[in-house]
Amino acid sequence: MLDNEFPPLGGGTGVVNYHLLSEFASYQDVYVDLVTSSRSRSTFEKERFADRIMLYKVPVDNRNIHHSTNRELLRYSWRAMHQCRRMIRDRAYDLSFAFAGVPAGAISFALRRLAKIPYIVSLQGPDVPGFEARYAALYPFLKPILRRIWREASFVTAISGEHRALANRFMPKQEIAVIYNGVDTELFSPPAEGHSSADVRIICVGRLIERKGQDHLLRAFSLIRQEAVVPTRRI
Repeated sequence: MLDNEFPPLGGGTGVVNYHLLSEFASYQDVYVDLVTSSRSRSTFEKERFADRIMLYKVPVDNRNIHHSTNRELLRYSWRAMHQCRRMIRDRAYDLSFAFAGVPAGAISFALRRLAKIPYIVSLQGPDVPGFEARYAALYPFLKPILRRIWREASFVTAISGEHRALANRFMPKQEIAVIYNGVDTELFSPPAEGHSSADVRIICVGRLIERKGQDHLLRAFSLIRQEAVVPTRRI
């Protein structure tokens, strides 16, 4: 399994990966080696996640815990590829699972060429051309690479119907399955009865970082409060 993000580094992709590994830990016949990032500048780290799951963290030296720069993504790609080449010499793998088309998908693609290991690509958002404006300048260079990675994958998944539609605008003939991100129903579950209060309750889930746009939401709430008609209460 390949993912440049894993808690505490990154965001949603790493969290999904964490919970997926937690689920895999209960399967007696599934063994997983995850190659991910370390915040260290030069130290390779090895950590046991569960009895049959190991984490291999290559030094990336992420300066921002929430976001990897293009240079850091390239550093992960180079060092993760070297780590994977060492690992495939020592043991046989049935499958390579890539979180995102790049950089993880590119490594899975290379492993298929080197050791004939089939792979799955789980599209995660910005790795789909057109998803994010800040990568607009990179998409023309990534498109030829992504086409080869997607075509040679045994399976490609998206995280929503809209995400798949965007991916199919890029590659109309690519078969893509939708697998939604899961919910821990032990922590989150709908109430037995509906909310009866006249008050409006809104929940927002997202990190408090600039690119998540939480400031827009707070300003919008402020405007709503200013414009709202508050009924007069008698005491």
